[in-house]
Amino acid sequence: MTLAFARQGLSAALLASALTLAACSKTPPAADPALDAEGFPSVYRPLYAATTQMTNDEAASQQQSLSGLAARRASGAISEAEYRRRVAEMRALGANHGTEVLQEMNK
Repeated sequence: MTLAFARQGLSAALLASALTLAACSKTPPAADPALDAEGFPSVYRPLYAATTQMTNDEAASQQQSLSGLAARRASGAISEAEYRRRVAEMRALGANHGTEVLQEMNK
């Protein structure tokens, strides 16, 4: 009977060792879809835009908004300080929007 218990203990120890070693194995690297089977860059794969292009209606709306802001400034409807605040806000959006979108895409 002691031989049977020793065998079970040895089997359990071997199983624990095998599981420990299996957990340490590395994951094989994923294939890069931009490379062909021989490892060279593929120029034949389709390219996709990160986002859609602004439509003509959206561009016209932006232009109307900016022209309206300039007209309100010229007529005195808004103060110079308010005009400068809005312009600074738009410039900050233009400067930071690209990096913010990239960070959002990489999450």
